[in-house]
Amino acid sequence: MGEAAVVMQEYLGDAYRFADLFNVVFFQGEQVIEPQMLSEQSERYAVHPPKPQGHPGGRRGDRRKRPGNGKHREEYRDVKKRMEDGTMFRILAVEAQSYVDYTMPLRCMEYDVQEYLKQLRELRSRYTGTGELRNAERLSGIRKQDRLVPVYTLCLYHGEDTWDGPLCLADMMNLEEETVRTRLPFADYPMKLYCINEEDDFDRFCTDLREVFQALACRGNRQRLEQLISSDPAYRRLPADTAAVMAVLMGFWELTENMEYYVTIEESGEERYDMCKALMDLRAEERSIGQEIGQEIGQEIGQHIGQQIGEQIGATGKTVQIVRNMIARGYKNEDICAIAECGEELVQEIREESHDI
Repeated sequence: MGEAAVVMQEYLGDAYRFADLFNVVFFQGEQVIEPQMLSEQSERYAVHPPKPQGHPGGRRGDRRKRPGNGKHREEYRDVKKRMEDGTMFRILAVEAQSYVDYTMPLRCMEYDVQEYLKQLRELRSRYTGTGELRNAERLSGIRKQDRLVPVYTLCLYHGEDTWDGPLCLADMMNLEEETVRTRLPFADYPMKLYCINEEDDFDRFCTDLREVFQALACRGNRQRLEQLISSDPAYRRLPADTAAVMAVLMGFWELTENMEYYVTIEESGEERYDMCKALMDLRAEERSIGQEIGQEIGQEIGQHIGQQIGEQIGATGKTVQIVRNMIARGYKNEDICAIAECGEELVQEIREESHDI
């Protein structure tokens, strides 16, 4: 897992930012989800092999061989929260993407299915050995009135390229090749996608996601980015984690190593970072490096050109001397041109100079 993925996961793990993100994407900025409704649920979970014959979760008499070696593999949810609103529970999850993944709808579907299977295993474990289940309930492993907790997954794309990947499971199929006669109902699985670089209204955010996202949206235009950061006072007093995630996601690696130079302590004792000054210093350093490189290249080019001119002058002088010697020995112009590898005009000019002398 790369550094950008790690810092983004940690950053979105904050309950206020997490709630802010879901409120903007799902409720157009209306404050429906409150941070105190959320509890931490992020974890590694195991993708288990199929249950053996006779298990409450398996079908009786199912003797088909299943793929796999019987061992589970671990999957990762980037950020996952449990939301409790009165008596209603929900699972909210974010998958942060820095690159376009052409399997993303299927990935989100798999994550959601594994979450539902995890809930199902927990339900079944409650009844193991209790004798509470009746008839069909024993085959299912759960009671008729049991319910799963709904899962909502948001794919947050913060890469530089335009998202040209699928938006739902149907986009990964060739359904358009079906004729009207052979077309069957397809159970699609849509993916909720939020592309930062395709948005232009970040004022609906109530947290510092606003500053991070609108800076990322300007990442491909340095002039626009500098104008944004220099004109918005919020960038002069960023929280430490916000400044750090901006530096990493924007690719300003020099700033991550020198953040202490841009810190100020407010009256409350909180540390704040001046991203505007940091960006201006970075720009000045880039100009200085560019000038040094330009001078070095200029010197190398000058030396090379000077050497070429010197060689040409030396070669010309040698040619003139050869022509003079051949003229003195009575060679014809055409023979001199062939031997000295020069033009007849030069030979004639030297011949006239020698005659004048």
